[in-house]
Amino acid sequence: MSSELHREVTIFGISRYVLAVQGASLSDAQCHARARGLPPTYFYAETQIVAEAIVTFSLLNQTDQRKVLADLKRRVFTEPKKPAKG
Repeated sequence: MSSELHREVTIFGISRYVLAVQGASLSDAQCHARARGLPPTYFYAETQIVAEAIVTFSLLNQTDQRKVLADLKRRVFTEPKKPAKG
């Protein structure tokens, strides 16, 4: 993710939080998303990391989305879990 996009996503994280706290309607979220070039689902992500993943994933074309999703599923559902550090 470019540093400019990362900065924009971080700034919009504040908007994401405000929308969630204020309980904005779906149409409000869609309007905010459209104005910022973001997918509406961005505003409903539980964490900033998931929000950034949504934005990054949405920037890929559909073919690449399928490839990334397949790789992610393979990692999550077939690779052994690594013990947590700590």
